[in-house]
Amino acid sequence: MSLEELVKKNTPGVGANVQLFVTPESLNDFARSVAAMTATEMIQGLKINEKPLSEKEACEKYNKTRQSFSKYRKQGKIRYHRLGREILYYDSELREDLANF
Repeated sequence: MSLEELVKKNTPGVGANVQLFVTPESLNDFARSVAAMTATEMIQGLKINEKPLSEKEACEKYNKTRQSFSKYRKQGKIRYHRLGREILYYDSELREDLANF
């Protein structure tokens, strides 16, 4: 019986006696998959039909330095999206924001 079946079965007293044994590797794999699924759902939730650009891609495309983008973010001149430690931009938003200053 899988863990999912055991939990769904909701047998009285069974849930209190379940023990899970995991390896550090399997726990790390689980954490990565949860992070990837969460990031994907957050990006889809923005309802923007384009692939986000990484900071490196945005710098190359608009011929700007990372320091420039950092300054623009701090000044509130450009829109950006943060997923964990990663900063993402949408081309349509950047184009509009950079044209306004």
